[in-house]
Amino acid sequence: MKKLLLSLAFLMLISGVFVFSVSSLAQGTFQPSCSETLKYKPAAFTDLYIGKNNDGSEIGQDAAALYWAACKQKQNEARLVNYPKLRTRLLAIDKYTNQFMTIETQLAFSAGGGGTMFSHGRARFQPGIEEHMSRLIDLTTTKAGAAKSGSITARYNQAKQTLEARLKRVQTTPKPYTEGLTAAEIATKKKEWVDMAKDYAAQYTNIRKLIGAGVEITNTTILEFLATGIWAEEL
Repeated sequence: MKKLLLSLAFLMLISGVFVFSVSSLAQGTFQPSCSETLKYKPAAFTDLYIGKNNDGSEIGQDAAALYWAACKQKQNEARLVNYPKLRTRLLAIDKYTNQFMTIETQLAFSAGGGGTMFSHGRARFQPGIEEHMSRLIDLTTTKAGAAKSGSITARYNQAKQTLEARLKRVQTTPKPYTEGLTAAEIATKKKEWVDMAKDYAAQYTNIRKLIGAGVEITNTTILEFLATGIWAEEL
């Protein structure tokens, strides 16, 4: 079980692709249905899951988060069955958002000099991404998503400014942790950073192409989520 979950965490860091099923994660003795799982908020489900499986380890907590997220992902996709064009668009946004957060994790890992906290943090952030996607479905399948106002415009501009300032910073100021490294190793670390920063910005560009320039609540919600990020304070 632990080897499987460690492999999942590693896969998340290098690929940014989150397509998983409950069956692939259901390695503990406690394997609730998705309808039962989603009766709980992520934190409450984690407490239940690790208690029932008698595994409060870091890996056990990761497993609980991914289990809940798999169910929420399944629910989100079911809600889009009758909206084929919207489904294609939102799943693309989901893909690039996942990649954005994974690369952000890689950058933070580099800046922090490594550590398992980053892979664990990324795994436990997945429920938040699925909740974000659920919110986008709420907005885009109703008239609410087109709402505009002065306060929404202000939020949009603030999120855009915060996000683009961070993107510029990571692209122009490489900051990998280099203490104790040789000159050659430092050069390698900086090149890796530059490549990751370029890919980080590319995911943002991909999302902007999908959402356009409209200043309404849906786009504001997307930009705010990216601006908050997962490891923004580390960058």
